[in-house]
Amino acid sequence: MTWVYVFFAIFAVNMVYSVWKTVAAKRYRDLIPLVLMVPFFVFWVFSASLGGSAWNQAETNYELYEAGHYYLVSHGKYTEVSYGSYLCVKVLEVVGIISFAACFVISLIKNIRADD
Repeated sequence: MTWVYVFFAIFAVNMVYSVWKTVAAKRYRDLIPLVLMVPFFVFWVFSASLGGSAWNQAETNYELYEAGHYYLVSHGKYTEVSYGSYLCVKVLEVVGIISFAACFVISLIKNIRADD
């Protein structure tokens, strides 16, 4: 689990450095992809530290499902969590995936235009 925190620390330092360079160069539109990557990495850290993803649909696994119990899954391993943790990971998952896709599209358009 320590590698998650090391990766997040490296990501945070790189993000701060990139933001500082972008603001110093007064190229504020380049901040958009950087800002859009933050929810994805927050989701990644939360899901790694809590035990998996909420996209698992545990209720379809009838031998495991109990009403009022919430599960995160990672590589076939189910971890029971509270409703608050489940909801937090579920929301971060949806927002993270959408923001990651938006970041990809914006970066692709920026690279195709190449007007920098």
